[in-house]
Amino acid sequence: MKTFGKGNEKMEKIDEREKKAKKNSIKKLTSRIRDSVDSTLNEIKADSKSLAQDLIIFSVGFILSRCQLLLGARPIGIAFVAMLPTGIWPALLGVVIGSISLGTNGVIFGVATVITALLRIAASISEKRENGEGELFGESLLLRLAISVLGSFIVAIYEAMMRGLDEVSLLFGLVMIILTPLITFLLSGLCSTGIGFWEIIEGSSDIIKLSDCERKERYDRAFFQISALALILFISLSLKSVTILGISFSYVFAALAALFTAKRFGSLRAMAAGFVASLGLS
Repeated sequence: MKTFGKGNEKMEKIDEREKKAKKNSIKKLTSRIRDSVDSTLNEIKADSKSLAQDLIIFSVGFILSRCQLLLGARPIGIAFVAMLPTGIWPALLGVVIGSISLGTNGVIFGVATVITALLRIAASISEKRENGEGELFGESLLLRLAISVLGSFIVAIYEAMMRGLDEVSLLFGLVMIILTPLITFLLSGLCSTGIGFWEIIEGSSDIIKLSDCERKERYDRAFFQISALALILFISLSLKSVTILGISFSYVFAALAALFTAKRFGSLRAMAAGFVASLGLS
């Protein structure tokens, strides 16, 4: 009887061990599945964010390429591609398609933008060879400004060849050569502060506060806000000619810009964004 009782106890202990082992294996399997699902969801989220960012950059490039300034000059698309340190390809595609959509007069701006991107690639490779390090499109701002001048110079030469050397073509060339690097520099504050794209979309006013920060950081944040206002103005100017049922898209954009800025960065900055956007309507 004692032997039989001990045998039962041993069997019960073995059963308990097996049950614990099964529970542990189920927990491990569940944990692995959960980790795998979380990892997949994070990858999908990252991919969707990356896709959304590319689509936004593409759309901005398309809109800016259609913005006409003095004497029919359209330097902003070239400046946009010359300025960006990342997201070059969707921006280039947007600018090229936007330029082509203007007809035969816009094709040269698309060609000049492509040449600008190629010059940036050549400059990046050259810097990498000289310094032994560096990233594609990681040139200095000064070099990007010089490349933007070359891109605008191509348009100026083409215009002079098509029109002949008259006052209009010379003024057009000057406008392109002067405004393109100026706009490149003006917009460069969007990418030189270290503020990420999704920090702007999902962030709060803390990322652009001018108080409680060092002098250089304060300057960078102020420059970022100036660049953002310039971008809003250029988009508004470009959308001015687009109307549906007699309503200009610039009105819609001005309202959306003000609402978004108010929600993310406060009422004072929203007033500034709305005012600057409304300048494109005048």
